[in-house]
Amino acid sequence: MSELLTMLPGDVEAQMQSGPGLAILPIGCIEQHGPHLLMGCDGYIAQALATETARLTGAVALPMTPYSWVGCTNAFAGGIGVRESLVMDYVREILRGTWRAGFTHVAIINCHGGNFYALPALSHELFRETGQRVL
Repeated sequence: MSELLTMLPGDVEAQMQSGPGLAILPIGCIEQHGPHLLMGCDGYIAQALATETARLTGAVALPMTPYSWVGCTNAFAGGIGVRESLVMDYVREILRGTWRAGFTHVAIINCHGGNFYALPALSHELFRETGQRVL
């Protein structure tokens, strides 16, 4: 299995040695998408894409980060939004943690439109700071 939460420490080490050293971070949100879709559909899509990409490439899929800045959809029942700056601080720490854990590459699969401007800015900032690239 290529999902981090379902792996034993030895499995992770073996995967990192035989695979590309890639961790995939799926990001979603908790917001309404109309009466016909689940509140977590962005996250479910991101996790499925991360899991399948990991399976096909030998990477490791990290657990999905469900909280994001949701903006105006916070007005609808059940939406849980977190200020953009806090979300980016949290993602920054997750990325640093993956590097400390031994992963050499990190890719983000973002399925929430509210993150489309902040994540590339964070990626550039981390590259300037650390020399590490985030896709």
